[in-house]
Amino acid sequence: MDECLGQFLSLWPFCELLTDRLPPSQRDSYLTLVAKRIEESTQHWLLRPGINAILQTLVQAHNHQQIYGCFLLSNNGSQELVEVVRRVLNLRANRFGSHGTLFLTGWSRNSPCRKGDLRKHLDEIQECLRSEQLPAVGRLLFFDDMEHVLAKQIGGDYILVSPYTYYTPVDLVYHILTPVFQRLQISPQILQSISRRAKQMEQADLRDSDLHLSSPPAAEWVEALQALRVFLQRVSISKRPTRKSKAHATRPGTRTIKTKITRTTRTTKQPTKQPSKQSKQSKAVSKAVAKGQLSTKEKTHIWSRY
Repeated sequence: MDECLGQFLSLWPFCELLTDRLPPSQRDSYLTLVAKRIEESTQHWLLRPGINAILQTLVQAHNHQQIYGCFLLSNNGSQELVEVVRRVLNLRANRFGSHGTLFLTGWSRNSPCRKGDLRKHLDEIQECLRSEQLPAVGRLLFFDDMEHVLAKQIGGDYILVSPYTYYTPVDLVYHILTPVFQRLQISPQILQSISRRAKQMEQADLRDSDLHLSSPPAAEWVEALQALRVFLQRVSISKRPTRKSKAHATRPGTRTIKTKITRTTRTTKQPTKQPSKQSKQSKAVSKAVAKGQLSTKEKTHIWSRY
């Protein structure tokens, strides 16, 4: 999730650390409000700019039942952060016309189904889906900025993308979330403590990593979008009926017509057309006109009838 879908280091303290200090009855509503503020705001670059094109393509595929849904699998230790990012993505998907919940679930490294395993492999994913009573994976397209065991298991459907290293400052995230803090009346002492810890982490992260304290280029994450489109094309082709399909079997007394669009065989009956009385008259009139056997007045009368 981190360095793949976006860069969420500066958001993490306001998800996990602050959530732990809230009453249990307030925690879910807090995460919902945080997700809404992050999705609405255009001041940050927590999410990769290319995520919008990815989401629009996923929404269309999901609405047409090409895919069952999506999930997040993160080695980040904060389930609260994973949940906020999942809700942000679903809010954005709704903005693009999603007919249902696109991102069904998400797991951090501390989720019970992962048992502390950081390797990211297919058995682990199947177990996590089973734990939430979701269908097992049939075909899977997976994006990550690091190579895991899963890469060998699903081959070309594992897309290794370039890490996203554009960092949104803690002060900017704090500013965006201030209305949420005010609405829930979170005490200034708690906010000061969280902000102080977040600033300390920020200084260490910027010193020891290759993060850029700047906004990213607008045209970004093209490789992921292309891989998604190729995957969806393969899924569509695999769902097409074959020529041996019972629905398209040829019956006696029928004529077979091949279409280039679906590459399947359609069977339709071709009834013998009997020329109508009116068509015979029309031919006769046309011949008479061609031979000059009708006057102009008669021609006008005849065309008005036919």
